[in-house]
Amino acid sequence: MRRAAEEPSLADERLILNDLTLPRGLFAARPRSRPRDGRRVIEVRQGEDYQIFVTVPADPVQARAVLSGPLERWDAEWFSNRGWVEEPPSCAAPIWRRHNLETASHLGLTPA
Repeated sequence: MRRAAEEPSLADERLILNDLTLPRGLFAARPRSRPRDGRRVIEVRQGEDYQIFVTVPADPVQARAVLSGPLERWDAEWFSNRGWVEEPPSCAAPIWRRHNLETASHLGLTPA
């Protein structure tokens, strides 16, 4: 029995996320957008309290390199699942931005 060919973007997502090592306390949740303009967004979580949207290259090898690299180099936005929380996640680098639902269309997503 032949196995159906996997959609290219799903295969790429698997390549990015499988066995990805992130800093302690973070885990890769899922891709949050399809590749667009050579980039895609991967959702990383810090516990149940924060969603972190990391914009990475669409190429899976380059995306893994970014996610495996220093947090200070991540192009990231954070969102608190507890609406009243104004502080960024403890892992946040100074360059990270707070995710704004009203202006998030550039990421092609909204928080879950």
